[in-house]
Amino acid sequence: MDIIYNYPENDYDIKVEQVELDEKTEKEQNIWLNNPRVQGKMDYELLSVILPEIDIQNTGLTDYDLKIIETVVPDFTLGDNEPIIADLTDLKKENEEKKAHVKELKKQLHKNNSDNQTPSYFTVTFKSYEDKAQFLEQLGINGDDVFITGENFEEKLSEFYT
Repeated sequence: MDIIYNYPENDYDIKVEQVELDEKTEKEQNIWLNNPRVQGKMDYELLSVILPEIDIQNTGLTDYDLKIIETVVPDFTLGDNEPIIADLTDLKKENEEKKAHVKELKKQLHKNNSDNQTPSYFTVTFKSYEDKAQFLEQLGINGDDVFITGENFEEKLSEFYT
């Protein structure tokens, strides 16, 4: 059923779609629509309450999202969904590897800059982490990356525009 609302103070109509969903699907869709990677923000404490009742695979959440929930809500468990969560030590190891990679890149940049005194980099800023991650992921680059080489960026741009 389509409902059209006409507000006299506006010069446009707003079309509204109404759907009928069972409770489980409604919860999954609410999580999907509020997922920061899709468009919204998360209430992790509320998520910890409803996640055990639904199929997590239908929500768009990643293992990283689930680990955040575990961090924010210490007694959080997923019941039957538990196996899809990666081991926290694996995430810590991956984070340490990323940090080591960034440190190495910084050393290289510093060395290059000290050799010729001309910066060989530029900075791009975004209003939020989500905006940055979305931009990078559209180019096929990990949204968590902080540094990428100019050659890699140029290659990804070239792939994107062809």
